[in-house]
Amino acid sequence: MSLKQIIGADTLLDIQESYLQYIETSAAIYEVDGNYAASLFTSRWCDFLNQASKKLCGNVSEAEAMKSGKWICHEDCWAISLKSIKDKKPCEMECSGGIVIYAAPIIVEDIVFGSNNAGISNPPTDETKIREIADKFKVSSQELSKIAKEYMPRPEYVFNAVRNHILTASRTFVSTFLRRQAEEELIEYKEHLEVLVQERTAKLQTEVEERTKIEKELTDIFNLSLDIICIADLSYYFKKINPAFEKILGFTKEELLSRPFIEFIHPDDRDASIKEMIRLSQGMALTHFANRYLCKDGSYKYIEWAASPISDEGITYAIGRDVTKHRELEAQNKMILRTSIDSFIVVDPKGRLLDVNDSFCKMTGYSREEALKMSVSDIDAIESQEEAKIHIQRIIDTGGDRFETKQRTKDGRIIDVEVSVNYIKDKEIMFSFMRDITDRKTIERELNELNYNLQKRVAEEVQKNRLKDQLMYEQSRHIAIGELLVNIAHQWRQPLCAIGVIIQDLKDAYNCKELDDKYLENSIDTTFKELDYLSKTLDDFKNFYGRDGEKAYFNLSDTVHNTLSLMMGYLKSRNISIAYDMDDSIMIYGHTREFSQVILNLVSNIKDVFENRKIDNGLIKIASSIDPASGNVILTIMDNGGGIPDDILGKIFDPYFTTKSKRRGTGLGLYISKVMVEKNMNGSIIVRNTDDGCEFKIEVQR
Repeated sequence: MSLKQIIGADTLLDIQESYLQYIETSAAIYEVDGNYAASLFTSRWCDFLNQASKKLCGNVSEAEAMKSGKWICHEDCWAISLKSIKDKKPCEMECSGGIVIYAAPIIVEDIVFGSNNAGISNPPTDETKIREIADKFKVSSQELSKIAKEYMPRPEYVFNAVRNHILTASRTFVSTFLRRQAEEELIEYKEHLEVLVQERTAKLQTEVEERTKIEKELTDIFNLSLDIICIADLSYYFKKINPAFEKILGFTKEELLSRPFIEFIHPDDRDASIKEMIRLSQGMALTHFANRYLCKDGSYKYIEWAASPISDEGITYAIGRDVTKHRELEAQNKMILRTSIDSFIVVDPKGRLLDVNDSFCKMTGYSREEALKMSVSDIDAIESQEEAKIHIQRIIDTGGDRFETKQRTKDGRIIDVEVSVNYIKDKEIMFSFMRDITDRKTIERELNELNYNLQKRVAEEVQKNRLKDQLMYEQSRHIAIGELLVNIAHQWRQPLCAIGVIIQDLKDAYNCKELDDKYLENSIDTTFKELDYLSKTLDDFKNFYGRDGEKAYFNLSDTVHNTLSLMMGYLKSRNISIAYDMDDSIMIYGHTREFSQVILNLVSNIKDVFENRKIDNGLIKIASSIDPASGNVILTIMDNGGGIPDDILGKIFDPYFTTKSKRRGTGLGLYISKVMVEKNMNGSIIVRNTDDGCEFKIEVQR
């Protein structure tokens, strides 16, 4: 059956007029197949555009216009109604005429019979918008603008009331449908009963017994139900109540039936309860309405009601459930939120504050009354109103967010806050917890500044250490140069003596008349050989003293031999010999002169040990090899100088540590050698005692 058949065209129009009188727009009730059950235009704007859009379909009937797909107003109106039918829930959209349409499905026992809709917004006043609408509907924009200006704008709360009215109307349709269905079934039953009355005469007693049984079962359900069940009349008296009423409230049946039930309702809830009774008397069903009922012990209990009126009989059937514990839990939760240390707010999808707790007021300085007149963008110090709108939509789409932002307080301060927000889809609200983290942010900034200053100081100290290392390096080179000068002196002493002898011999030969061309030529050749030797010594000294350029591969054996050649004269004068066991093919990567200084420092220290301990026949063994496991180059320098005392073995590479007198040592030679090997060549240098001396081991990558 259709809605028009079930409800009646006049009743449908009466329902539409009941809310259109407040908004003066348009309304339509659709059957589930898209046909009109009822439609009404009280707005010039809607009627004007509807007629204009119908003309665009051509000179056709209403039925043909509806099928054409060109009847703009009908298509928009049916589109939103169809969506509510498919989704089985209320929805809304803006039509081509600039009016927001709200539609609610009409559902009976989970079967959709149609949709009830109405325009719930004022006509647009923006001239650009009006011109766009006029172009679409092929009408005069001046005339359309005039109609818009004639319309008296309604406030938003009126449209909200109409939304509720439409929902109530849809529920009324359901109640009417059920009642009509019951009436038709009863009529059908009576007709069928008349046909079968004679046939069932013999079975009448059985049917009476069965009916008695059914009535008993219904009575048992009525009496055993844990929920309150009652029948009330329009004079505010209970006509019948079940035992659950007595059990929950504590009053006897006689006490509850003898007084108007309004006297049992909490005084603060009576006005709202009377309004609901009036709506019931008008045939409107009641659901999810709660009020407080007096108990025998003087306390009150929350009862949530669902009621359906029987207007013809002037009575109402109602079922109530005790929701006191649920309400107390809700109140407890609200109290917890209100007294929470963290700030708490409730926000609607438009960003308006619906509720705040005391902590929020304390944090921002606003009173609760002031806060409830504000929106999120009023207190956020970072996001603009448009950015806040986008952020809220993202929260709605994702279900929540957690972020940090800054907020303005009433006294103008800017505070850092941490926000955790969740969107409750079925209630279309956002719960947001906020915590003032200004102190934490201040500490973080101070820590960052401290870290920055610390890093700066570390960099400065590193630079100082680099300068200090450089100074030590230079000092070490000067010491090495001093050692070289001593070695050069030993190297030059013999050639200079030889040159002196040659000169003296020339003089004696001249005096004795023995000087001839051959004698002179031999003396000159011998003198030049000695001078070449002296020149070579100077070149070696210059090569050692000069600075290295870029790192490069160099031959390990050649470097060791060239370095020690500078000391050979001195070593021989001290009866110190060197034994080589070198692989001539090994190449390593680094600075040649730095590595030469390392070799020179190590051998100089060994030489000093020989002198201090007066060791005759000192022996230095130098060997090179490649470690088969790592592939690294190993260079060992061993001596027979008696080793290093255990108490100083671990200190010999420390800067400024020396066992020599201040006049002869600075304690930098071995330290600089370690730095050069480890930092500049990514290698290592270690020392250990052997049976008759010590061994220095240098390991570097190839």
